[in-house]
Amino acid sequence: MTSPGPAHPFAPRVRKRYLHQVVAFGPTLAAWTRALSALCTPAGGRAALEAARRARLDRLTLCFDRVPFWQARFRALGWGRHQLAEPGRWDALPPMTRADLQTHLDALTPHPLPPALRATPDDVYEGLTSGSTGQPVRFRMSGAAYHGMFPVVSLVRRWLRLPALRPGRGYALLDALGHSPEYGALLPLCGGLRFEKLTVGRPEWRSRLRRLRPQVVTGDPDSLAALLETDVRPDLVLSSAFALPERLHADLVRHLGCPVVEYYSAAETGPLALRCPAGHGWHVLTPFVHLDAVPAPDTGEALLLTDLRNDALPLLRYAVGDRGRVDPEVVDCACGLHTPRLRALEGRTAVVFRRPDGGAWNPAGLGPSLGRLPVRDFELTELGPGRLRLRYHGAAPLEPRALEALAARLRAVAGEGMRLDAHFERDPFRAPGVKPRPFVAHPGRDAPLEP
Repeated sequence: MTSPGPAHPFAPRVRKRYLHQVVAFGPTLAAWTRALSALCTPAGGRAALEAARRARLDRLTLCFDRVPFWQARFRALGWGRHQLAEPGRWDALPPMTRADLQTHLDALTPHPLPPALRATPDDVYEGLTSGSTGQPVRFRMSGAAYHGMFPVVSLVRRWLRLPALRPGRGYALLDALGHSPEYGALLPLCGGLRFEKLTVGRPEWRSRLRRLRPQVVTGDPDSLAALLETDVRPDLVLSSAFALPERLHADLVRHLGCPVVEYYSAAETGPLALRCPAGHGWHVLTPFVHLDAVPAPDTGEALLLTDLRNDALPLLRYAVGDRGRVDPEVVDCACGLHTPRLRALEGRTAVVFRRPDGGAWNPAGLGPSLGRLPVRDFELTELGPGRLRLRYHGAAPLEPRALEALAARLRAVAGEGMRLDAHFERDPFRAPGVKPRPFVAHPGRDAPLEP
C-alpha cells in the first residue's frame, strides 16, 4: 500500500482503521473539492460547466460499453458507439424511471465494474431511497460518492468564508423520528471532525450534542428546529429533505448566529444544488450532476438528472420525480456562485389537497416525514376536505409516537383541523416495479398545482 501524499492532510494522525478511506477516497474527494471550489469564480464556473458536458459524454460511453440496461436501449435505438457524440443524441435518449431502477438494479450496474471499483468491491454501498414518493428503491453507490457531502461542506466554507474545520470538533446529523440507529465515526476526510447521528428527544440528547461541540450540523427542518432549544453554536447548519420555512430559517440564524444553507439532494445521488441566499433559485453543483428539464404530462417540467460522480450506478436522464425549471448556462450571481440555476423547484407531486375551509395545500410537504417511517409502501388518499386516509404496508403497525409525529407534521403543513386515519396492511398492495402513486386526491380534485 502506498503512503498518502499531500492530498491527505490528516493521514499522519488518522487511526489505522480509517487509513483505507484516506487512501481509497482521498484523491477523488480532493479533486472534487477543487472542482467545486472553481464555482466561486466566473471563469471557474464556466470551465466547470464545460467539464460537466464532457463528463456527460463519458457517462454515455461508459453505459454503452459496460451497462446491460443501457446496452439494450442503445440496440433498440439502433445507435452505435461512434454516434453517441452526435448533436441531438442526448435529448433523444429516453429517460429512465424509478421503476427502471427498482426492477433492473443489477442490469444498471456496470459489468465489469470500472477498474477502481474492482480493486475495492467491498466499498460499494447498497441502500434504499427514503420512500418519500411511496415505495423505497434500492441503489448502489461507490465509496467516494458515498462521501460526496464532504467536498460540498468545503465549498460552502469557501463560498461563505467560514472558519477552517478543526479536528476534534463535531459534525452532527439530527433526526427527529429516530427510526434508524444512532452511530458515530471519525471523519478524517472531512477535517478530522467527529461525526454523530443523534435522535432529537432521546434522553440527554442536548448534553450529548453540547459535548460534541459541532462545527457543522445537518438535518431536515423538523430536526433542526430543535436547535432553538440548545445553546450549541456551530459554524454552519445544512438543511435538506424538504423546504425550510422562512420563519424557521430566520429563527435559526438569529439564535445560532451562523449561516443556515439549504441543499437539494436525492438518496440515490447525494447533493445536487445549493439554495441561493440572494433568492435566485438553486445553484447546480455542475461537477456532480447535469440537470435537464422536460415537459411533464400534467404540469410544469420534470427534472432529469445525470449523476457524474457514482461509477457504481451511472444514472442517465433519471426522472427522480421532482419538478422545476433549469437555466442551463452559467449565471454570474451576486451571492458568489457561478453555475447553471434550478428555478421553481417543486415537490414530488402535482396533486392538491383541500383544507377544511376549502383552501389548497401541497401534500408533498408530508413526503419526507412519510418516507422516514418504517414502512415498505404507503398511499395517502384525500377522502374529503381535511380528511385523509393513510394506507401503509410494513412488517408491523406503526407505533403511536410515529403517528403522533406525522400528525404534528400534517398540522404544520396544512393547518389545524386536519383528520388522519391510518390503516396497516401486512400484504403489499402494489405490484413490484409499478410506479407508486403516493398521493391520491378526492375524485374531481386531482388538479395540477398552480405554478
